[in-house]
Amino acid sequence: MPRKSMVRASVAVLAGTLLAAPAFAATIFGTLTQKGKPVAQARLSLSCPGLATPAQAQTDARGSYHFSVAAKGSCKLSYQGGAAAASTDVIFDSNPTQYDFELDTSSGAPRLVRR
Repeated sequence: MPRKSMVRASVAVLAGTLLAAPAFAATIFGTLTQKGKPVAQARLSLSCPGLATPAQAQTDARGSYHFSVAAKGSCKLSYQGGAAAASTDVIFDSNPTQYDFELDTSSGAPRLVRR
């Protein structure tokens, strides 16, 4: 393939990749604990205006989670663990934001409390 054709093909692939990428990707991350200990394998979902379906994540052994989505503004972060469920609002903006939560069950109904 001649050099000019290779350059054109590379530019076309790069342009296609850039056009396919979301215009805005925002990130939140953090940990989920209960009584100060990590909650591993917790199922989390994130519902935001503009997302066709909620984003899904699962905490690791340290209770850590991470979401990067093409959304901006107020979203709902939900926890599901067996029959227990809790949710809270989180804000997405252009800067990665850390949200560490404690799963509080002291009042009976589970709550996500930001630490």
